[in-house]
Amino acid sequence: MRIARYYCPQSHTTYSLLPDCLSSRFSGDLVAIEEVVARVEQSSGIEAAAALLRPIEISLPCAVRWVRRRLVPVRAALLAMFTLLPDLFAGCVPSGGFGVVVVSSLRNDPEQRRSRQMKDEKEEDRSQRIALFRYGLIADLTDRECGERGLYVKLREKAGKSYSIPYSRRTRVAEETLRDWLVAWRRGGFEALRPRPRGDLGQTRGIPGAVADLLVSIKDEKHSLSVGQVIERARATGSVPEDLALPNSTVHRLLSLAGMMRKRPEEPNGNDRRRFSFEKAGELWMADVMHGPTVGVDGGRRRKSYLIGMIDDATRVVPYCAFALSEAVGAFLPVFGQAVRRRGIPVRLYCDNGAAFRSHQLELVCARLGIHLIHSRPHTPEGRGKIERFFRTVRMQFLPQLSPEDTKSIEAINRALWGYIEGEYHQAPHKGLAGETPLDRWCKSADAIRLPEPGTDFDALFLLEEKRRVQRDRTVSLRGVLYEVDATLVGETVTLKFDPAKLGEPVEVWLQNKNLGMAKRVDLYANCFVKRNQHSRIPVPGKDPDAPSQGLRLRDFPTGHDSREGGR
Repeated sequence: MRIARYYCPQSHTTYSLLPDCLSSRFSGDLVAIEEVVARVEQSSGIEAAAALLRPIEISLPCAVRWVRRRLVPVRAALLAMFTLLPDLFAGCVPSGGFGVVVVSSLRNDPEQRRSRQMKDEKEEDRSQRIALFRYGLIADLTDRECGERGLYVKLREKAGKSYSIPYSRRTRVAEETLRDWLVAWRRGGFEALRPRPRGDLGQTRGIPGAVADLLVSIKDEKHSLSVGQVIERARATGSVPEDLALPNSTVHRLLSLAGMMRKRPEEPNGNDRRRFSFEKAGELWMADVMHGPTVGVDGGRRRKSYLIGMIDDATRVVPYCAFALSEAVGAFLPVFGQAVRRRGIPVRLYCDNGAAFRSHQLELVCARLGIHLIHSRPHTPEGRGKIERFFRTVRMQFLPQLSPEDTKSIEAINRALWGYIEGEYHQAPHKGLAGETPLDRWCKSADAIRLPEPGTDFDALFLLEEKRRVQRDRTVSLRGVLYEVDATLVGETVTLKFDPAKLGEPVEVWLQNKNLGMAKRVDLYANCFVKRNQHSRIPVPGKDPDAPSQGLRLRDFPTGHDSREGGR
């Protein structure tokens, strides 16, 4: 016999209404299919059940595929039935069987039920809006008798107008479509105007049934495989035509409909996350960047700001933080330098994988200071929850209190920020510190702080480094500014150490780990009067150039008028 299947518009799934809830695409009577399911439930696995059920002339791999093709519809049917009738299945007790375990896992997943309910409500609202729009177009035509004159004239008038159609980019409705809507309303009323779902909804139209069963069986056999690995194993069997395209998105949708992409209850969770907190101040600093408000800059314009901040893990003290106009390493290093000056050198610096934190300059500074630079795993912000919570506090308590005067410049907003940090944040009891304030906890655990060595040149330590090749005219270009170096360095690749906040001022020139002095900004006008020694290529400064002469002034011209010269 052939088991009939029905389409349910609520769950958008086709399923059998018979008690066995099996698929209709398999031939055979109900007793044979029930025997397959019973053997699987009683056996230790699918392979063991297939070995008992298969005839002698059928190989074990073929029998396993045959069993799996009958178990997948059972899983899908139970999923649809439990979604539609959760109260009916609420009393089901897991017995170890295949089908009951699926129902039990669905009953214990309230998040999926909530998601399905929200999706159904959204679909219901969409269907109702479309039906109301359709009824609004034909409302004045519903009271006309069949065959009454003037109907098609009205339809043509309506078809010539533009409308705002819900959930569509079209603006016109064809005359034939309006006529179909009117006929549907006369037959079924308002409910007949709702859009009808696709007949093949929930099915894979681009993948043959045999290939779909193979993909589902491979995923069911080893649930940890990714979608790409499932496709590779399916093609390796030779059962997939070479010209058949298997996009990852299509296969993912197929496996999701079969219930294969959800995490199984018996599978362990690989994300072992635990709370941690260091004991002493300075053992770990966390650093991150937060997007801030716009602030005024030169010229009356406004630019977006970024809050660069650090927090001590053990005490929640903020060593230093400041708003900047960039989140690059050039803006981070000055903030980091101020934090080290104020609160000592940390043992570890924990940050994400942003460009500033992955830069060579930051690695070099941490190496010179003996700091262990740690980067979190990509897309795993849970380990930096303390700095994220501090940013949330700034958003909730500090930003709403800003006045227009505080955002006129970057200096103004930083003054307001440190008034809040020192006056409120550091003085307030912290829940994560058992009610202590960050400053109190810092005073109790600051005995292990590592201070910089006396005489440490912090200005030189936090300078940026960039390599440049000296041109034939003795110049190097650094971020749009021309600097002049010694003539003996022409053709050499030198290292320039500079402060990005002081572009235009003299920069240090290094070659092979030797400091060759300072490079000054090029004075193009002064170079017009410098004599050059052709043998040593060293410029010989002469006397100071005279100041350029002033132009003629209008009052220097004679004011008299001689008519004999024909002037006027």
